[in-house]
Amino acid sequence: MGIQEAIKANNKYRARRFYEKALSTAKDNLDKKPSDTVNERLKQAHLIYLNFLDDFLDRKEKLKVYKNLHKLLPKDGYLEEYKKLMGKSYKKRLIVGDGNFSYTEDLINQHKDTHPDLAKSITPTEITDWYLSDADTKKRVQKLMEEGVKFLFDVDATTIHEKFKSKRFHRIHWNCPFGSSGPIPEKIEKFYKSASDLQKPFDRVHMTLAQE
Repeated sequence: MGIQEAIKANNKYRARRFYEKALSTAKDNLDKKPSDTVNERLKQAHLIYLNFLDDFLDRKEKLKVYKNLHKLLPKDGYLEEYKKLMGKSYKKRLIVGDGNFSYTEDLINQHKDTHPDLAKSITPTEITDWYLSDADTKKRVQKLMEEGVKFLFDVDATTIHEKFKSKRFHRIHWNCPFGSSGPIPEKIEKFYKSASDLQKPFDRVHMTLAQE
């Protein structure tokens, strides 16, 4: 059963498997056939699968296909289709203890092509505004504010459930939490407990620990 047959049989799982196999096979042929031929086959695989997904209303999978199409053919307008499908579905993100806010900046820049309005869904925080005494940090904050980022200070990562009572954040980030001598287990535990009050099942907490 090929992808066309799987689609006719309304078999979503098998259709996805053959779609992924078609992509893998086409990429394996890059050294054997002209790139234009391979790109056309990749495009057809994307479009056939995309058409199939319309019947299932599988938004998440369609976003993935549009993203792949944009990477393959950046001038063909698939990014606009991706943006339309994204709509207003950006997940609300809270970032605690961001220091000079370079983490926030990197996060936005990393997804700028596919999530152009991501900045508007992010709330970066710090327990103090001391970092704003640095000229580069102040400039970064001003730039990010122009993009729609909402900054808050005097925010303790261990009591965010009090600061943002009754609010929900789909993603809560704490990049490299540390004290004067490294990570503090007690604070991290309190942070997780506090974060749980602001989330629902399947929301996420992202934490990065510094590597020595």
